Amino acid sequence: MTDMRIAMFSAKPYEQASFGHANAAGHHRIDMIENRLESRTAPLAAGADAVCVFVNDVVDADVLEILSTLGVRHIALRCAGRKKPAMARKASSISPGLKRSQLPVSDGCSCFMDALQ
Repeated sequence: MTDMRIAMFSAKPYEQASFGHANAAGHHRIDMIENRLESRTAPLAAGADAVCVFVNDVVDADVLEILSTLGVRHIALRCAGRKKPAMARKASSISPGLKRSQLPVSDGCSCFMDALQ
């Protein structure tokens, strides 16, 4: 049984190996979605507990509303952006999953993978 189902948007083929390694124990189900997150693609997160987004994904009020309706409870960032989690706190009950307060851009992905283990 998995602990969490994660919809990973803007997923690239090269990320599959690194995220697969981070989740080697298989505690989580990670659905790799090549599409960018936006209101049109947000329904692809149906059944997920969390979404994992990258810098070009759209996390606006419309997307947050859709994700909340789908039951998504967490947003994890694979980037060091500060605007997206602040918006999430203001616009919905979804909790942003930033683990560290100061992240250089190169550490955004490793921060999320640390949370998987």
